Amino acid sequence: IAAAKLGAASVLALDTDSQAVAVARQNVRRNGVARRTHVSPGSLAQAEGTFELVLVNILARVIVDMARQDLADRLADGGLLVAAGLTEEQEPEVTAALHQAGFCITARRQMEDWVALEASRGPQPASGP
Repeated sequence: IAAAKLGAASVLALDTDSQAVAVARQNVRRNGVARRTHVSPGSLAQAEGTFELVLVNILARVIVDMARQDLADRLADGGLLVAAGLTEEQEPEVTAALHQAGFCITARRQMEDWVALEASRGPQPASGP
């Protein structure tokens, strides 16, 4: 909903929980973004194509599993991944999984104990001298 309200031409919203899909569909209609937002049951692994922006707001262990599977393949060249829903304590494991999958962390945001990471595909920055 936020992506559509911020100007995304097309949004694919996925969830494996049928109740979450039903609620998301209601919220999409209530927020007036139904023409640009398709809510569907499923996961990113089941979606076709690549995406310029992938927003993942889910449990850290799920983000790690996605990184180990085909998350990098789902992001278009020059695309951006935003991974949220993790705590500061979980951040090192998620960061390591993203690096191993070929992502470069480009930004980090934190609110209280919650962390969001922005990442793109590409080489990791050199560390230290």
